[in-house]
Amino acid sequence: MEEAEATRGDQSTDTESVIIQPDLDPQATCPDEPDRREPKINLNQGEIFKALEIIERDSLAIAGY
Repeated sequence: MEEAEATRGDQSTDTESVIIQPDLDPQATCPDEPDRREPKINLNQGEIFKALEIIERDSLAIAGY
């Protein structure tokens, strides 16, 4: 048992961590400019309520009520 403890004590616990930081393009991360790649989705309140009703109905059907 003492040999096992001595062996553990001899093992090195040194570790090295490498941190890689990506090169950030200031133009790409500028919050002042809107992202032109994101599609604009316009949902009106009626469409949102209709979608919620469908989700609720389907959830109840799945639950077996």
